[in-house]
Amino acid sequence: MAISQMKKFQLSGYGPLKERVIETLIDLGCVHISDALEELVGADLCVCPDKQKTESIVSNTAFSGIQKSNLEKSLSQLEYVINFTANYSSRAKGLSALLSPEKLTLSIKEVEKIRQETDISQIYSQCLELENRMVGLQLERSKKQDLLVELSPWQNFDAALQDLQDTRMTTNQLIIAKKELLPQIKEELRNSTTSFELQIINETRNTVYLFLLMLRDDASQILAILNHHGCKAIRFEDIVDRPSEVTRQIQIELSVIDGEELKIKKACFDLTNNERNKALVLHDLVLENIQKRHVEAKFAHTKQVFFINGWIRARDEMVIRRELDEISPELEITTILPKKDEQPPIALENNSCVSPFEFVTTLYGRPNYHEFDPTPFFVPFFVIFFGCCITDAGYGMILTAISLFLLKRFKPTGGGASLVKIIMWSGISTIVIGALTGGWFGIEIAVLPQLLQKIVVINPIENPLNMLKLALGLGIIQIFTGIIIKACNNIRNKRFIDALLDQALWLTLLVLLLPMGYSFILGGKVCPEIAAAASKGAPIAAIALVLTQGRANKSIFGKLFGGVISLYNVVGYFGDTLSYARLLALGLATSAIAMIINGVAKMTTEIPYLGYVFAGLILIGGHTFNIVINTLGGFVHSSRLQFLEYFSKFFEGGGKEFQPFERRNKYIDYC
Repeated sequence: MAISQMKKFQLSGYGPLKERVIETLIDLGCVHISDALEELVGADLCVCPDKQKTESIVSNTAFSGIQKSNLEKSLSQLEYVINFTANYSSRAKGLSALLSPEKLTLSIKEVEKIRQETDISQIYSQCLELENRMVGLQLERSKKQDLLVELSPWQNFDAALQDLQDTRMTTNQLIIAKKELLPQIKEELRNSTTSFELQIINETRNTVYLFLLMLRDDASQILAILNHHGCKAIRFEDIVDRPSEVTRQIQIELSVIDGEELKIKKACFDLTNNERNKALVLHDLVLENIQKRHVEAKFAHTKQVFFINGWIRARDEMVIRRELDEISPELEITTILPKKDEQPPIALENNSCVSPFEFVTTLYGRPNYHEFDPTPFFVPFFVIFFGCCITDAGYGMILTAISLFLLKRFKPTGGGASLVKIIMWSGISTIVIGALTGGWFGIEIAVLPQLLQKIVVINPIENPLNMLKLALGLGIIQIFTGIIIKACNNIRNKRFIDALLDQALWLTLLVLLLPMGYSFILGGKVCPEIAAAASKGAPIAAIALVLTQGRANKSIFGKLFGGVISLYNVVGYFGDTLSYARLLALGLATSAIAMIINGVAKMTTEIPYLGYVFAGLILIGGHTFNIVINTLGGFVHSSRLQFLEYFSKFFEGGGKEFQPFERRNKYIDYC
């Protein structure tokens, strides 16, 4: 349970062997490739196979702009094909696909056959053509449906729309008006002129549809009156028949469009069945090719020789050497332990119980190579704090059951698997802590069975001070643990003075201050002998800190001033300790909300007939909400205590991830 021991890896060989080396390295998936030119220029770090030749070393330019453009174009086309055919695929979607993406299992021979026989551009063109046809039909349908809506009020108009032509003396207009204004409109029109005919074609609750025939000479005056009352003039361009006949024709055309759409969808399904898997395979092949070319660009080379620089885990060295030796004995391989001032990439190694929590570590940052991996040191605290935030054994059982179901049913991978396992272990902790605090779905302890009452150690509702003492006690233990880890790291790096003066002295002072804090702040009773010893020892420890904490400064005044100022850190430790009071607050909040939900549900049972139905809905909905919101709160606040109160005592960070050159296939696995 530590950071993997790393070695610098250097390889040189003749140019014709380069492709075989690249293929072997990606198969091994053990080498983190770094920029070889930066390492080799101006330094005698590698041995060329031909020591007699002194050729200038340059960066690799194998990944040309044209080649890069072609690969990226192919990748873009394949991503389009995959996204297009996903709508017609029978593969798993939703949560199942998110947690555990399904992959194709193929042999290398099958993959190579697909690569040789499949034309990416042809599949892309077929998908693009089908989508364009589908979009065209959808646009045409939308236009015709809009026209149907416009024509629907005019179905009773028994004249061809092409016949609505103006004559030398008359003109006509289709009008939409508000029904409530129609009498007023008619009255004003009669007062203005009598040479018009207004016919009602259709009417709804609020609207009336009219046909207006009028003399040309009166048209402007009549239209002005209609505009004044908010009437709308309608014209149907390019329509010749009666509205009812046009409607029937449009419905026939819509049926034809539906038929065409079904044919296109069938073609899409056929294309998906025949070509989607090929596109998935080619996607990973193109992505792998791009990956290889990017890595190759990090090589350095002369006219005849190429150079690779990177990092490997020490435990992988023998395997790497064996596989590369099979290519050619002319390959020159060198491995070197990192120097003290070097920062190799970080690979974390933990057992199956601890490794999921690396997800939490990487949210904050990665440790540097010369310190401890914090993951195994915070896991016990994280799960205990999570349980204290929820303090309900019933909720813990639900979280554990859901996690186990997701792991068994969906078999998640990567970050999803880590998160589910974190919730599982935290759920188990919640069961234990919930049982010890009497938390069972917000049910009062007095109502619980005798067996469950007997195992209750602390009742946070009745004795919150005891729970506060527990929370602060856990905080003190974690803070002290962080200081001890920092001291151990200093000892490991042979900084013995720092371990003694920076960690041991501070730990001594804080231990001596504990009895006073417990007595004055929490009102606890302390043995007089212990209190007396602490009161005498604390000033001595404080003086020692004043004399040593400013030792990095040059002047005597600077040393003393730095030492005095360092005592202010006592306030920081005090504040850090008080932060753990949030465990009490969150635990009480979860219990209180659960009890309120139960109380409201109980009151609804008095409603006749449907009371118990409402009560069941309130219980299910309320407790579901309480679990979700407090699980999120438990995760966030438990993480916060690790990041701010714990990691600040020993964690330096700044490490970069170990990213081995390996196949990162998204859709295929090789059998």
